[in-house]
Amino acid sequence: MENNKTIMTFRKAVTATQDIRTGYQPGLAALGIYSYKVSVADTTKLQGSVDIDACTTAKYPHANRWDYALAYKNEVFFYRSSFCYHK
Repeated sequence: MENNKTIMTFRKAVTATQDIRTGYQPGLAALGIYSYKVSVADTTKLQGSVDIDACTTAKYPHANRWDYALAYKNEVFFYRSSFCYHK
C-alpha cells in the first residue's frame, strides 16, 4: 500500500486554522521583543511563527493555551510565555 502523505507547510497550516489564520509571521517575528530568547543554529531553516495568545485571547479569555508556536527544520515547537520571563 502506497503512503500518500501530504506535508503542509507551517504557513499553510496556520492560515488553515480558523483561530490563528491571521497570525502567521516570518521567522521569529511573532515573538516580538522576546525573539532574542530563541536561538537556532541556522536561521534560514526558520519557517515562521505565530502568537497564539494574541490570536485567541478574545475568543478564549480564560482558557489555558500555548502562547507561541514556531517552525524550525520542519518541526513545530510550542512555548508558554514563561519561557520569556527569567529573573
